Amino acid sequence: MELKIGEYIIPEGCTIKKEGNTVKVYQKKQIDPTILRCRQCKYCMRKSLFNVYNCMARTWGKKYPRHYTVTPSTKACEKFERREE
Repeated sequence: MELKIGEYIIPEGCTIKKEGNTVKVYQKKQIDPTILRCRQCKYCMRKSLFNVYNCMARTWGKKYPRHYTVTPSTKACEKFERREE
């Protein structure tokens, strides 16, 4: 489905942004559902009251080992194991 604005045709999957007297057309970013994310991993755990997540499979520090802080939307690492739902 294409949109028509005046004499211009806007293809499907694009957005329009008006800046002054000009109209700019941007293509929407496509999200690939096949990419694995940390939120799907069984090692991604929520820490305390804040929206802070830790990867329980990866650690850093020699004297005091700590877990990596991750966001649920980051790409999964090599230690990824799918969470059972």
